[in-house]
Amino acid sequence: MLTKEELKNPEFSYFIGAVQGDGSYGKYVDRTKGKFRTTLSLNANDLEMVGKCADIFNFSFERNVSIGKRKNDKTLGFSTTVNSLVTIFSELRIDFSDPPKPPNWISQNIKLFGPYMAGLIDSDGSVAGKRKKYPQCAIRIISGYRQEQLKIVVERMLNCKSSIEETGQFVKEWENWYPAFRLSFLVSKKNWKIIEKNVLPFITLSRKRIKIEHYLKKFAS
Repeated sequence: MLTKEELKNPEFSYFIGAVQGDGSYGKYVDRTKGKFRTTLSLNANDLEMVGKCADIFNFSFERNVSIGKRKNDKTLGFSTTVNSLVTIFSELRIDFSDPPKPPNWISQNIKLFGPYMAGLIDSDGSVAGKRKKYPQCAIRIISGYRQEQLKIVVERMLNCKSSIEETGQFVKEWENWYPAFRLSFLVSKKNWKIIEKNVLPFITLSRKRIKIEHYLKKFAS
C-alpha cells in the first residue's frame, strides 16, 4: 500500500478526477451488522476508464476490486468499503463530493493537475468544436453545482479564461428540475503546449483524446 506522499502521483491524481466526475463516496448503514460503512463507487459507460481506475485503486491500496454491470442502468463500475482509507483521504484533503475540487497538492502542481483534469474529461467532460470559419476546441466539465473553485485553478494552471453556464433542465416524466452547470475553457495558442504535455497523455478515452489532438496539430504546425 502506498504512503500518503507516494499517493501524490499522476495516476492517483487521475483517479481523483475520475471519481469526482462519475463516482460517489459516503456512509451508509449495514443493516445486517448494524454498523456504519463508508463506500467508494465508480460507475460509467466506458470500460476503459473504469478499468484504469480500478487498476489504480488496486495498486495504490493493495485491493482487488472487480468490475461489474449494474442492473438498473447497465453501467459498468465497482463499489468497495473504504473504512480503513477514510483517514488517508482526509489527511490528503480529498473531497469526492460534487462539484469537483482538486486538493491543494494537485492544484499547485501542473504535473498532477494535468492528469486530474484528464480524469475529469474522461468522466464528466466533453470536447466540442466551435465556429466553422475559425475553429476552436472547447473543453467542458458538467457538474450538479457551480465549479467556482475548479474555475480558479483551471484559469491559473492552464493559462486561459473559463466560464460557468447553467444548463439544468426540467424533466417532465419525473416532474422535477435537475440542476447542471457547465465549466468551459478553450484550447488556444496560449495553453496548447501545457495541455499537450500535461493533460493529453493521460486522457484514456480515444474519442476525446483524438478531438483534442486534432486541434493541437493546428497550433503545432
